[in-house]
Amino acid sequence: MAVGLLLAAGFLLQGCREEEQGRILLFDKGTYIGKVVDGKKLDPATVEQLNKRAEKQWM
Repeated sequence: MAVGLLLAAGFLLQGCREEEQGRILLFDKGTYIGKVVDGKKLDPATVEQLNKRAEKQWM
């Protein structure tokens, strides 16, 4: 019985890892919530290339 309780406690504590703390659990559809890299914007050619790739996903 004690071994079972220890295993259950260990299993439940797996969700308490440090790298999982503070992560976002609620998301807003269509809103980017990631890190901004130096405030740089993508050039128009890259945006067009990404749009073409996204169009292929809807086919």
